[in-house]
Amino acid sequence: MKFVLYCLFIVGAPALRFQKSQSQRTTGNIDSGNLEDPNVWSHLVASFPEKEVVLMAGSIEVMLDIVRTVSNLKSVGVKNMFVLADRQDTCDQINGVMDMTGVQCRWSSFRDEQGVQAGLNDCEGKTGRIYLQRKYYMARLAVDHEFSVMGTDLDVVYVKNPFEVFKGSPTLNQYEMIFQSDNPVANGGIVYARKGPKSPGTAFILNRVWQGIDNFRGEAGLTRNGMSNSVFKKQPNLKVLASSEAGVRGCGWGEEQSMLQNTVLDAAFGHITNCHVWKEMHVRGWDLPVPNKKLCEDIDWENKGVPNVTFTKVRDPSVFKSDSVDDVGKSFQVYDAATPGGPANTVLQASQNLLSYSQNFVVELEKLHAKRCASHDTSPIQYPAVMFHMADVFPKDLRSTVLENYGSKIILGDHDCNTPSNFEKLSCIWDRAC
Repeated sequence: MKFVLYCLFIVGAPALRFQKSQSQRTTGNIDSGNLEDPNVWSHLVASFPEKEVVLMAGSIEVMLDIVRTVSNLKSVGVKNMFVLADRQDTCDQINGVMDMTGVQCRWSSFRDEQGVQAGLNDCEGKTGRIYLQRKYYMARLAVDHEFSVMGTDLDVVYVKNPFEVFKGSPTLNQYEMIFQSDNPVANGGIVYARKGPKSPGTAFILNRVWQGIDNFRGEAGLTRNGMSNSVFKKQPNLKVLASSEAGVRGCGWGEEQSMLQNTVLDAAFGHITNCHVWKEMHVRGWDLPVPNKKLCEDIDWENKGVPNVTFTKVRDPSVFKSDSVDDVGKSFQVYDAATPGGPANTVLQASQNLLSYSQNFVVELEKLHAKRCASHDTSPIQYPAVMFHMADVFPKDLRSTVLENYGSKIILGDHDCNTPSNFEKLSCIWDRAC
């Protein structure tokens, strides 16, 4: 029933207009305050006594996506959420349209002055600061306070409580970090870090990601036809060899996806390689010296082929039993790359039957539906993953259409096999044929 209400919310949300009648009381607890104030930060940490939280970030422009994501997570039983907003007014607006029980919304001035002083464009300024802050606060919660933190993008739909799945599975319970797969290894938008004894590997990954974004943020917005050596003043291993007439566009080389990829690769190799930074700059016409250029060139960036890294195949049928080759995760040892020979940590590149992309989710769901109809099975449906991520839906403005079409009778749990599904329409969207 909760999932039904959630899907109905997706369709009806635009009509809310972000207003609430004066007679409606808010039962949540949102306190104004800057997270850089130690008292505000202490209050936030203390508000989640279970020490587990889903962290999401966004601005006033994507408030509808924040509201949808919070509603979705509540519908699957997630109790604690932390919304990192661009400003206090965004928190006030969200508080004005929904019950915020179990949800804390805060803003932060962390590195805000960096964008203001430099006069950066939106990509490197406001958006870049959100990239930076959400990984910075994820590190503070997971490393400093030993929280279990699920960092999530806003274009994700959860059909199961991720904390229950990760804690309840003997297979998954052994990994300190779990992240969604991407080329070649990790997606920056779906990252889980487990609480427990402080791990040098996990601390290295989370801290180096935010520090990397911090080091590089802003330079692309200030650069047109040349790259200043000051970009790399905090990266002594890097130096610009040659410039290009092509300007650096977008946030690509300084955002969390690139930095997570680079950091995980370095951690897997056990020493600083900077291969992903090299790749990001190489496609923009720059050549950067790296410790082992051939190593970087040998990586199959399109097909997740990473030489000299030993992956262990992982199957966990407790989530969803499948014989598909896509349903095999890969675990590997990671090291604090700044301290070669130090203790190792084990992380997991999740399989598609754990953290799925939209298209794979729909294909597997269609197979389930066909089996159920053939056998007249009316038992509760077992969804083929914990969540689906719409990062594979382009252009981005189609993602709201995909969400609406997921509101089919199959998703809603109505097992009327005579009712046509929306799978065909979704395939049409992905194939750009409609």
